Amino acid sequence: MIAIGEKIKEIRKDNNMTQRQIGNLMTVSASYISRIESGKEKPTEMFIKLFSLIFNVSMENFIKSKNKQNLG
Repeated sequence: MIAIGEKIKEIRKDNNMTQRQIGNLMTVSASYISRIESGKEKPTEMFIKLFSLIFNVSMENFIKSKNKQNLG
């Protein structure tokens, strides 16, 4: 299973969006998106919920990824 940041990056790229575009859409900075994608920062639960709603992805996928990230 991939880490949550990698999953977010994969979804972003699948939607042909830049970090800046995601940041603008979610009202966060592009650098915050970059830190999440690189694994330097863990996304908040609210970020995960909003991202899931916007991109119509299951929060279950993120929870599994988040748990793996916490273990490793």
